[in-house]
Amino acid sequence: MPRGAEASRRLAAAERLVARAGTPFLSAAVVGSVSTGFADGDSDIELELFVEELPTEAEREGLAARLGGRGVVHYPAPLKDGSVWTVCDSPEGWLELGWQVEEKAIAALGELRRGATLDHELLVLASAYGQAAWLRRSEAMGQAIDGLGAPPEALRAAIVAEVLRQWDNELAWKVRGVLARRGDRLPLAQRHVADAQRMLRLLFALNGRWEGDYKWIREQSEGLPIKPSDFAGRLDLALGAPDGGSANAELAGLLDELLSLLPAALAAPDLVARIRGYCGALAG
Repeated sequence: MPRGAEASRRLAAAERLVARAGTPFLSAAVVGSVSTGFADGDSDIELELFVEELPTEAEREGLAARLGGRGVVHYPAPLKDGSVWTVCDSPEGWLELGWQVEEKAIAALGELRRGATLDHELLVLASAYGQAAWLRRSEAMGQAIDGLGAPPEALRAAIVAEVLRQWDNELAWKVRGVLARRGDRLPLAQRHVADAQRMLRLLFALNGRWEGDYKWIREQSEGLPIKPSDFAGRLDLALGAPDGGSANAELAGLLDELLSLLPAALAAPDLVARIRGYCGALAG
């Protein structure tokens, strides 16, 4: 994907950082908005190092110091994939430095190819690594990335089924209307955010793409050929609606259009029809 000036500048900075790392690693990649080309002037550099063993906090602080890092903060716990991360400021800008055991990352990619999980936080690894800017790549990691491919059809169908199951509850739809009439925006907003995230999962599955993170929505959706008209703009409109009733109507209308695009091979038509009925009732 073509990269803008900000992404290109940060990628060049990441190359310099890797050259100065002075620490052993098997592979190194820039992930996030720099690798996708979406980065802007506020973006940080997410640099992930793939190693044989995870470093201690002291070793992580040592690398940050060698890179000119200031204000070092460690994530309090490993992420769900087992990687550990440290954040700091540096002469090159804000850095997120991550470490992952390469053998574990390769095994995780194999599990994803086999459709072994529906967990969004793990599925996004496929898109993160698939779109990564690899600064150094071992032969084993290269084989794993090159063999990743598109998500298998069975996995896409399973994701769609899991998402639709969470909407197949008439009472939950009625509660959205109740909350809007009460003006109880916080619990309603929580439901709308969950709805938006589920719609994004549907959108990626519908287009045969690995799931992306829940940000840069406009930029990500622009690259998807099958989607409701002005998907990102309408989603923004719904989430920023001035009242709960308007937000309900906007989201329900957007979801209804998205559901209409699902082929029978991915979703049971009777289930889709039932949820579309709930959307219509909420939109009024």
